[in-house]
Amino acid sequence: MLSKGTLIGYDIQEKSINHCQKLLHDKKNIAIELRHQCHAQIEAKEAKLIVYNLGYLPGSDKSLTTRVETTLQSIKRAQKILIESGIISITLYPGHPEGAKELEALLAYSQSLDKKEWTVSWTSWPNRKKGPSVLLYQKKKRPLPS
Repeated sequence: MLSKGTLIGYDIQEKSINHCQKLLHDKKNIAIELRHQCHAQIEAKEAKLIVYNLGYLPGSDKSLTTRVETTLQSIKRAQKILIESGIISITLYPGHPEGAKELEALLAYSQSLDKKEWTVSWTSWPNRKKGPSVLLYQKKKRPLPS
């Protein structure tokens, strides 16, 4: 049996929040909070899964995009609230300038993570030169004291 939790979504664009509300309006069995704010302000007591879909809203203003500085702030905050064995999934889109910077910065940041605490996996599609890629962080379980 799955334990119930809350889905919390963040976006700086009201258009995106409104669209998401329409898609989720009939999901009465799921607790949903949509927050019209930057992902750098992520907060929760704890989380099992945190999903990022970086970049910009398709069909919208491409100048409104996630940025390296706020994305790194958000990832660092997310790591603190993630439970053991929890996962952070980050979809990156290096086909636009800021997306390329985010990919470079997050891959560099991934190298700095303590290998005793984090498992990191990065997948890209080799047949798409600037196509999306997925970066996963999993928080390792701490060994029981002996």
